[in-house]
Amino acid sequence: MVMVQLWTLLWISGYCHLLSAEVLVEYKHFLSGEGQGVSLQAPAETSGTEFIWEWTSHDGSYANARIVTIPSDGKVKWNLSINRQGKYDIVLQPKLQNAGIFTFIQTKPEKVNLSQFEVFAVKVKPSHWSSVKEGPDVNMSCEVSHLPDSATLDWERDREPTANTTLIYNNTAHIIIHSADRYSAGTYNCTLRWNGALIFSISRTLQVESGTRGTRHTLYRGSLNSSEVVLICRSQNSYGTAYWQRAPLSGTNTIRVASADRYKNASISTEVDKARFSTEGYDGSNFPLRISPVKFGDSGMYFCYCEHYLMASVTLVTVQGKSALQVSIIYKSE
Repeated sequence: MVMVQLWTLLWISGYCHLLSAEVLVEYKHFLSGEGQGVSLQAPAETSGTEFIWEWTSHDGSYANARIVTIPSDGKVKWNLSINRQGKYDIVLQPKLQNAGIFTFIQTKPEKVNLSQFEVFAVKVKPSHWSSVKEGPDVNMSCEVSHLPDSATLDWERDREPTANTTLIYNNTAHIIIHSADRYSAGTYNCTLRWNGALIFSISRTLQVESGTRGTRHTLYRGSLNSSEVVLICRSQNSYGTAYWQRAPLSGTNTIRVASADRYKNASISTEVDKARFSTEGYDGSNFPLRISPVKFGDSGMYFCYCEHYLMASVTLVTVQGKSALQVSIIYKSE
């Protein structure tokens, strides 16, 4: 009864699940190319005379491949170059190709599976963040060596999925933080959940510097009806007036898109679509410009001035027939 209760507890907690009446599968993970390796420990109590470690790799290179044979006479035979620690334990170096399912088996006097591990390799890019200025898109990716059919790989913030900002492709979760601002700063977690259990959660912290003066960046957006873009303009000093100008990528005609006086209503130019171009106003420091929905002809270079000081230069590139997230992933990955 006690053993049954223990197995039930392990299933609920997500650390292990039942392989058979005797063998539990334990989940482990490592960051590819970072930190230390992963140690796989054989059961403390063994009564056989010969044991082996078998490996089925996540990348398909090996299936039930024998890593090492450990007989009672101490004449250990290695078939694959994986380190051993102590009498029965092995250590995996943090390399993407070392992920997979590892089984510790007693082969003599009879064959019995004693323990099993599934080890996931994870690669997170960038490996760390330096602080970024306000305005540009910020891209992260989290690749796992194997994504089971019933598992979910997500980027989360405050334990909630980052809705509409994550794309799964080839066992990789991509996240784009569009037009990062001071509210984008915080901790983001790449999480793998399987059958309701948390297998791993890897954190990355984003710091965003306030102010856009001196920034030059490019934003990519699709021209679907659901797409929008926010062009951020923020000065660290207070000014009386601000305005946005736009120069098309083809042609030389520069137009004033929006202008405002401090703490007064902002005006949108008649030369653009007032139904799609808007701003929340100007408080002497912050003067964002929103385009929603984005259309193909909105491409161009946008310049924000506070009085006569250039505060932000943004190149907007639009692509027909793709979502904002898909377009950002495509261009950021190149």
